[in-house]
Amino acid sequence: MEDISNRTLALFLVTAIIISLGTTVYTLNKLSGGTTGRASTDSGNVTLTVQQDLSILLNVDTVNWGAGAINATKCNNATLTAGAAYNVPATADPNDCWTNNSLAPGPLLLENNGNVNASVSVVGPVSGDFFNGYAGFMQANLSWEMRNNETTACTEIVTAASNWQEFTGGSQGICDNMRYFPENQDEIAIDMKVFMNVSIPSGTTYENSTITFTAVAS
Repeated sequence: MEDISNRTLALFLVTAIIISLGTTVYTLNKLSGGTTGRASTDSGNVTLTVQQDLSILLNVDTVNWGAGAINATKCNNATLTAGAAYNVPATADPNDCWTNNSLAPGPLLLENNGNVNASVSVVGPVSGDFFNGYAGFMQANLSWEMRNNETTACTEIVTAASNWQEFTGGSQGICDNMRYFPENQDEIAIDMKVFMNVSIPSGTTYENSTITFTAVAS
């Protein structure tokens, strides 16, 4: 009886092991094709904010006419201009001459190097105060005029800015819509002109005043 009992127990044990293995295999097979706790798809977001950059740049920020004099033997005044369209030889007008036109300076060049169109204005010295210590007859005056240095850089030119006008000491509009794009259409020119009468005494120097350009988004 003891041998039979041992054999029976051994058989039960083997049977239990087989059943356990079968159950495990069956369960694993069911899990491999079923629903799990992991997602099969997911989504994300990409966010980018382009900030407004309002910026203007003076690519040419100096006008220098050098040193010279009015030839009083034949001239009553001299008008000096800085700008490609306005430089003329001194002999062009016998009543308008200057002894030194060799420098032939160009205009101030202003570029919109930001990423938004701009409305631009300028503040310069009172034109009659351009020369230090001179308040005589027909004071020197300092004038300016705006034009596009690159095609359609300014699409809304302030009407007065397209003609010569004297600096007033206050803010004066130049362009109501100066473009920032494309790159080769974002630069304007500010031509300069100074008028001097022969009565200005020798040794008088210019007032080295600041000309300031201001821009706001248009």
